[in-house]
Amino acid sequence: IDPASEVAAFSIAPNPATDQVQVSFSLRQSSPVLLRVLDTQGRTIFTQNLGTLETGEHQVDWQPKNQPAGLYWIDIHTNAGIRTQQLVLGKH
Repeated sequence: IDPASEVAAFSIAPNPATDQVQVSFSLRQSSPVLLRVLDTQGRTIFTQNLGTLETGEHQVDWQPKNQPAGLYWIDIHTNAGIRTQQLVLGKH
């Protein structure tokens, strides 16, 4: 973890997932936050602008409706950069 990063912690549960994913992260300082989900081809399949969030713990739920089973990447974008976690999506 980059000590200068605004994102102190970042997790995805459950992983593997089927019908709902909870993205949890902690900010060291207030920052605009953007959540993106990408497929293995690098295509953005979901984006949510979370606005400017305060320091502390945050959670976002994503329901991967109509997404095929496979590997996905979840990005958290802040002023300091991007943190990425891998997600395995199983069959519904």
